[in-house]
Amino acid sequence: MKKLFFLCLAAAFFIGCGEEATTKTEAAPKAEEPIKTAEYYYQHQDEMRIKVDECKKAQTMTERQEKECENVRKAKGKIASETGIDIRLGGK
Repeated sequence: MKKLFFLCLAAAFFIGCGEEATTKTEAAPKAEEPIKTAEYYYQHQDEMRIKVDECKKAQTMTERQEKECENVRKAKGKIASETGIDIRLGGK
């Protein structure tokens, strides 16, 4: 009877330890990256083209997405005014 009691106690201990271990190894939520500026997109035009395509396809946007899409439009406009070339959307 004592063996059964200690066996159950040991099993409960190990089960509890397993749950605690998985809780500690779970990834902490990532902090949001800062909103990328129009100047950033101006300097990273490949990324800007991808973002322009995403903005066009989005049916709804968060406030953060709206701000980034506005910054993409500003960068795109700056490039167009400097070069006279309108960057095609979606990498086409």
